Amino acid sequence: MMLKRIGSLLFLLLLIAWFRGSICSGSEISIEADLSQSVIGLEDTVVYSIKVESSSQNIDFDIKPPSFEKFELLSTSRSSSISIVNNLLSRGIVNNYVLKPRETGVFTLRGARVIYEN
Repeated sequence: MMLKRIGSLLFLLLLIAWFRGSICSGSEISIEADLSQSVIGLEDTVVYSIKVESSSQNIDFDIKPPSFEKFELLSTSRSSSISIVNNLLSRGIVNNYVLKPRETGVFTLRGARVIYEN
């Protein structure tokens, strides 16, 4: 039954390219995007997470998720963290989006945008 359900309701969710970059001002910023699973059924949900970390406390982040046009956005959440290790400060923000597909098919999620001010 499970194989039939998965076989008839397959979704392949292609993830954003995983990338890391650095900002010219000397502070580093890293951005990661992840899906909780890449294949789901029509009644299943998937969590899309965007994580931003910085070695500077003076950078403000504005995270812009991709369009979820083929999905119903069920909920969003945000968590933040600050850590100091060996006198080095880092802070992070994680945005989570719980998504449910609107129809069967193969969908690609475009890249998210992170706007920052130093």
